[in-house]
Amino acid sequence: MREATQSGERERAKEWWRCPGCGFLGRPDLGGRPVLHPFRELTGDDADFVFCGWEDCNRAGEAFAWNSRLCEWIVCTACGRENVRRIKRVSP
Repeated sequence: MREATQSGERERAKEWWRCPGCGFLGRPDLGGRPVLHPFRELTGDDADFVFCGWEDCNRAGEAFAWNSRLCEWIVCTACGRENVRRIKRVSP
């Protein structure tokens, strides 16, 4: 597997990996363990990436808390862009 993108902001939220052979998308464990958590396919309107407009191309990593919100990191398999998707506000 090779690193597709990485940034130090947002507690490593921007790290994701893609296997060039099989296309597997995974995200490193937030606890720092050597585990890749697979991304999952989204359905309905959530499956379409808002920046490029491609349909059924969004994949989402496991949820994490950030700035009092529950979020997911999404990756577009068509254009390769990534973004944080806010799911809901988390009670303090």
